[in-house]
Amino acid sequence: MTTPWPAAGQPFIRNVHPAYTSVNARMTLDSPPQPPSTVTQTAASKIQWPQAVRDYVSRAFMATNTISGISNQEVSSKLKAVITTAAENNTMDTIDWYKCPLPQEIIRAERDKSHFNEDSVHSDNSVSSKKRKSSDTGITTGAPVPPWRQRAGLADRMDFVKEDDRKEKKQKKIQEIRSNAGISKSQDLEKRRNRFESSLAPSPYASNFRDDDDVLVATSGPVIGTNQSLEKAYFRLTAPPKPETVRPLEVLKKSIDLVITKWKSQHNYTYVCDQFKSIRQDLTVQHIKNEFTVRVYEAHARIALEKGDLDKAHGAVKHALEVRSALAKGNYHKFFKLYEDSPNMGGYLMDMFVDRERLAALAIITKAYKPDVKVSFLTSELAFPDDQQCAQFLCEQGGEAFLEDREDGPRFLSGKATAVFEAARQTAFAVVDIKGQI
Repeated sequence: MTTPWPAAGQPFIRNVHPAYTSVNARMTLDSPPQPPSTVTQTAASKIQWPQAVRDYVSRAFMATNTISGISNQEVSSKLKAVITTAAENNTMDTIDWYKCPLPQEIIRAERDKSHFNEDSVHSDNSVSSKKRKSSDTGITTGAPVPPWRQRAGLADRMDFVKEDDRKEKKQKKIQEIRSNAGISKSQDLEKRRNRFESSLAPSPYASNFRDDDDVLVATSGPVIGTNQSLEKAYFRLTAPPKPETVRPLEVLKKSIDLVITKWKSQHNYTYVCDQFKSIRQDLTVQHIKNEFTVRVYEAHARIALEKGDLDKAHGAVKHALEVRSALAKGNYHKFFKLYEDSPNMGGYLMDMFVDRERLAALAIITKAYKPDVKVSFLTSELAFPDDQQCAQFLCEQGGEAFLEDREDGPRFLSGKATAVFEAARQTAFAVVDIKGQI
């Protein structure tokens, strides 16, 4: 029988336990760490990206594709946005990632577009871009009186004037006219510069060859097309375009070759117009502006002219054909009307030869209108901004002796100026060969 106490002669061993529970002392005021959970958490499944996407990410961070001014942080943010958009639209496997623009290229395109919009907003739109003919009421009272309109007093006319004094006065008049002409030329250059600046107002799309929905889409960001169809019917956009409905540049190049081939074999003009409008729409929504874009518009214009459909041709092309017809027929009246109504920046092209055509018109007027005509009539017929500039042009061409001031306004003695302006016309139309000989 065992007893709860030790037997005699055996040492008593006591199990000593402290009367408290030891804990770790807190060194901070933060909440104590939570004990580790006994439940093991399963690791999140890793997303398997396609190899094309991995290669796209690698190319985005290659040193050879680095663009100055664009940081790696910006590239990472844009790369994340592109891949996230593709994943949400379920187009990860349909996008051609090897032809997809890199993130830094997309950032540069967005910056270029923002700079263009800022320049367009700050451009001066208040300056008129076209010359306008003046009214037939003559020179206003507030305008400076030209020297050839100033009349001598009665006492001066009654005095005897020597021949030398007459020549001296005539030379002074010519010098004054030329000095005024120089001032007017500098003013005209300033007006032309302002007109050129105002012409840069936002109108990057032609009115006749572009559609309203294309212009609206062009104000948003570019779309990266993934459609591989060579033929696609044209539909007016009522919502932002989707990448799967837009064809990329490489597909569009094959598409235009197919359309031109079918035009040569079938001559189906309705089909051709529909396909060209669809191609132009895909170019617009992707913001593609290069030599291929020019080729598309030129091909469409050629087919429209071949079909005789001038309404489909660009407005500038139609205007150029009318200008050429007016020059071939010698119809200066129609030519200067077209000059005043030239579309876009066509007036700058016509400025290169408008003075030559004015001399040709004056050579005809001096033979047809006798003995004289009003200067205001010449201002209207030759598309001058006002009578002052018309008179200065006549003086520059040697016609200062044929200007006469009358009660009903200044007149040009056209009957006496035939020889002068015929010689000026021949000089203006002289042909210079390669050696510089006339």
